Amino acid sequence: MVGLTALLHGVQTVLGLRPGGDPHALVAEHALVCLTGVAAAYGLWRGARWSPLVLAVNGLAIAVLIVSLGPLLELEPGARNGLWAGAATIVLLFAAAVWYARRSCHPEERSLLSS
Repeated sequence: MVGLTALLHGVQTVLGLRPGGDPHALVAEHALVCLTGVAAAYGLWRGARWSPLVLAVNGLAIAVLIVSLGPLLELEPGARNGLWAGAATIVLLFAAAVWYARRSCHPEERSLLSS
């Protein structure tokens, strides 16, 4: 799922680079989400010890992107109502994913610590 999200943000990055596309700050945010998502997906796939940290950074980057849509796209105040709730939902979902990733990556280390 993280890899698919990274792919979608990569597409948004490329589409935002065309003339008259998205604001540069939004394109940069899409690129950051894409790169951290690819790194997190790779780390999770390999079971790397650092993958939960990169997954957390990816989730926070997505939450920041959501909140920043209001000012970057100059949305009316009424249109910004759901952005904070959406960002909070992303943070909660990614917190659960990071918790699961921490338990799943290197389970042999956990069993060594508990014995």
